[in-house]
Amino acid sequence: MKFREWINLNISEITWQNRYEEDFEDFWSLFFVEGLSLKQINDRFEYAVSNINTGPLVSWFSWLRQKLICYVFIFKDQGIYSISQQTGISYRVIANLFRDFFCELYPFKEMELNEIFQIGNCAGENLYLKFSELNNKVEGIGKINCGSFENEVMTSLEITLYEEWKDFSIKIKKDFLHKQFDYKAIKDKASLSRQFKIFRDAFVLLAITFLLIAGVKYANDWYKTYLEDKISIYEPQFFWLDKALKFKEVKTADSYAQFELNEEALEEIKTDDKFVKQDFDEEERIAPESEVSIASLDALPKDFASASLEQSQYEEDEKGGYRDTRFGSRKVYRVMMSSVAPKESREKVNKLLSVYNAIQVDKVKPGQKVPGGHYYNLFVPREHLKEFIAQVMNVDQAILYENRARGRNPPGKNRVFIWIKSI
Repeated sequence: MKFREWINLNISEITWQNRYEEDFEDFWSLFFVEGLSLKQINDRFEYAVSNINTGPLVSWFSWLRQKLICYVFIFKDQGIYSISQQTGISYRVIANLFRDFFCELYPFKEMELNEIFQIGNCAGENLYLKFSELNNKVEGIGKINCGSFENEVMTSLEITLYEEWKDFSIKIKKDFLHKQFDYKAIKDKASLSRQFKIFRDAFVLLAITFLLIAGVKYANDWYKTYLEDKISIYEPQFFWLDKALKFKEVKTADSYAQFELNEEALEEIKTDDKFVKQDFDEEERIAPESEVSIASLDALPKDFASASLEQSQYEEDEKGGYRDTRFGSRKVYRVMMSSVAPKESREKVNKLLSVYNAIQVDKVKPGQKVPGGHYYNLFVPREHLKEFIAQVMNVDQAILYENRARGRNPPGKNRVFIWIKSI
């Protein structure tokens, strides 16, 4: 509880006006158990960061771990090397963290602090530096009663509103049942589970491939048999031909002269069933098809302007065809942006603020730098809201969320949060 008071968390903002205060208290009591060592608590932070995908939540846990390390350095009087060994974090990173923290508190001592916390290798002079020794080296550093700075966003970040927070709270209740939490065992188990899933997926893929090949082969054999039954070679059948082996007498010219073939005999030959008669039906010819054309423009999709005026299926089924606009002034919009060049993205967004008359909310400076990126909390005129959000979404890869605010927006304005996450 001393650490929580020292970082000065705004519980009312974090729990959305104390609506989720009970859930947050359960999380805190499970995460920070009395008697845990720094290594054990650091394992829990590693567990949290590796099991969360939402950018603001990852940044909040990273910020909380940094504050805990500073708290241990100041109040537990442990050296830089000792903290590095317990957390597994490089002593260079630990030293840079302390330099940034104390430079924020004492900006007029920046030159001295930079020199003290500049540790290039394991033989550095201040590798084992403690807070009590820092007081002797830098004049003016006294008791630090608060670990958070003015206008720090993370102390009031509404972490309990994210959907993933609920799932994470349920997950830690299963894994953090006692203080003997073994992160390595859970990590190994997760690794084994991933390997099993890879083997299972590979086996399923091979089985499907084998079945497809066997199916194609069977289909080819069946179709071959089918065609053999349907296709037959035409062989003319001469039923009148006498196939018996015998010698015929040789007829002379006199015998032909005695043979008389009259008109009745010719008709008899034509109608004799012994002769093969084959009729060919005239093939039906079909004219070529005409080109396909669109008969009406109604088949084309409607534009977004007209589509937005239509009622949704939910409103027609559940609300009798009436659109619910009671909470229109309570909507807030969150733009979650991922950027490989966050500084350039921030500059582009800053230009849009002046173009669309977007102003800051409370004391949060637009583009405030926080662990993991930059944060905006803005009021945007409603007449420019749609165009402003469209321009922001074009800056970089982003996702737009719509939520309910806990209070009403000012007349003619909507609240917009922008989070630029550094990749």
